[in-house]
Amino acid sequence: MKLVHLKLLILAFCMVMQVSKAEQKITYMWAKTADNCSLTHEFLAMITRVFSDLSIFVESGTLYGQTTKTAAQLFRQVHSVELNSELVKMAQKKFAETSNVFLYHGSSDEVFYEILPKLKSAGKILFWLDAHGFVDNENQKTCNPIIQEFQAIKASGITDAVILIDDLRDFGVSKDYPDVSFLKEALQSINPNYEFYIFGDLGLAFLKDEEKTVSRLIQAMTDAVLYRTFVEDSFKDVLAHADEQERMGVKKLAVQFGRFYTRWAALL
Repeated sequence: MKLVHLKLLILAFCMVMQVSKAEQKITYMWAKTADNCSLTHEFLAMITRVFSDLSIFVESGTLYGQTTKTAAQLFRQVHSVELNSELVKMAQKKFAETSNVFLYHGSSDEVFYEILPKLKSAGKILFWLDAHGFVDNENQKTCNPIIQEFQAIKASGITDAVILIDDLRDFGVSKDYPDVSFLKEALQSINPNYEFYIFGDLGLAFLKDEEKTVSRLIQAMTDAVLYRTFVEDSFKDVLAHADEQERMGVKKLAVQFGRFYTRWAALL
């Protein structure tokens, strides 16, 4: 009986370890809402499950506040920065009764220098950098503060945050968008232990951790976009072994954005 009991304990331990490893693996999913303006609850929940110590959400580009609202359900504090005064007024009204949402009016790079030093010891941070590409009609300019945002994060001394960057398809292509390789270099200037992955149309950065892994599809996306290494047969094989959620995500990328994502989807 003791031997049977020991075997059962070992089996239970192995099952727990398998679940734990599954929770640490990042697989691709479609991360945006139907209007492509905000992150889904499902996606942010996955991020908080994998990075279970996250408690602070910092967002550049409040827009209509959809991501802000979702984040408020998952994080202890949400700090959101918006440049457009009318959108700030809308957000202030929307979140007037939401005690864990803090709104800031201004350019994200400038506001970051003010608030990040105060947040450094408040908890583990997830950055959602989505202020680029916004047209500032008040000051008659197109904004892409991504470089300055990285500089502000570095200056704050925050070196362990998880960082998400939107609109990867525009980097290295559209005006004022640096090459994707710059993003990796900028991240590793903050902390050389940052790993940077292409998550469809998002960039995902986190510190090296042997317990956290990414799927073959995310690695293939990273090779194709960041390292310009796209081997059609290899990518096709990766898609063939991807789960249905990942395959559907690739289809949505092609429908939503076209470009090189269409080439990926054609291999399904």
